[in-house]
Amino acid sequence: MFAVKQSLDRVDARKEVKQQLRLRLSYERRARRQIQNVIKELGQQAAQEFQDTGRIQITLMRVENRFIDVLHPLYQEIIRVFGERMLTRVQKDETLFDSLFKEFLVAHGAEAVVNISNTTRRQLNRVIFENVDELSRIAVSNAILERTSFGFSALRAATIARTEIHNASSFANHAVVLSQFPQEQLMKRWTAVNDLRTRSHHADVNGTIIPMEEKFVVTTNGIPKLMDRPADPAGGAANVINCRCILVYEYDDGFSE
Repeated sequence: MFAVKQSLDRVDARKEVKQQLRLRLSYERRARRQIQNVIKELGQQAAQEFQDTGRIQITLMRVENRFIDVLHPLYQEIIRVFGERMLTRVQKDETLFDSLFKEFLVAHGAEAVVNISNTTRRQLNRVIFENVDELSRIAVSNAILERTSFGFSALRAATIARTEIHNASSFANHAVVLSQFPQEQLMKRWTAVNDLRTRSHHADVNGTIIPMEEKFVVTTNGIPKLMDRPADPAGGAANVINCRCILVYEYDDGFSE
């Protein structure tokens, strides 16, 4: 009990934020490259298929599996790495991270992949619709390549990477604390990065400390959202996409800034 309690009591909030941001950023860079490659690859396949057949049916069928190939291994690794950070002072259960990965897919990961895939399909179909009056398949094919390359794919890949890395790491931190640490007197603190990119409703809740079983009230566009943690899907897209906030956990009788 003492070792577990001590590991939370001695958390330095500023140091913890910096460490988690640094670790998340390293995964974001990797994920961004992989996701951008998938988007460009799908664009190339769609362009060739449309040039050959006037349709992109086969490419659209491949979209979800290609995102699964990239995101599932990332989810699994992030849950293990971030989860292990929370267990540095207690005995690690190697089966825990496999079960948390499966729990994450059920709670969020599987739906996220479907949403990302459906958005990609809509974007590919939109390119064809916008260029339907072109006189040749080659012209439409080139439009697909242009839309899925360069700036567009880089920007979208960055958004997906940042959001999904944050979701998985936030889930891992919270799930491990809930499952492995005694809950009596345990508190959670919403901690925002607090720079020019921080959304105002996250700055407003920054520093709020509540018991583990309670939810943060994050007022978004005048509507209160009840969130268990940063990246909680209950907050909706306006609170989840590109969020960088974290939770710091503490016991109410000992916290170090």
